[in-house]
Amino acid sequence: MAGNTSSDGPQDAATPCAENTFAPLPNVSKLAFNLFPNPTVDYLIIDFESVASDQGLIFIYDRMGSLLQKETLDFTRKARTDINISDLPSGTYIVKVIL
Repeated sequence: MAGNTSSDGPQDAATPCAENTFAPLPNVSKLAFNLFPNPTVDYLIIDFESVASDQGLIFIYDRMGSLLQKETLDFTRKARTDINISDLPSGTYIVKVIL
């Protein structure tokens, strides 16, 4: 994770890390999926439990809210996708899924 925590609260948020971590958000919808491995290095796997659409979008943001990567998903063959994140620097990211 970027940064260390202790009982005193967060410490230096700029502490370098060797892997990417993805921060889970509160359940804002009933879309069920798994994101793994977490942390990861080169690929992020997203496995959807059910998909009501043939296509979707995934957006990857940094902690400051800047869009770093956008992927179009095609669910006509499978409900699982691998996202290449090898170009992203080590850090913590937010993933937004739209179906």
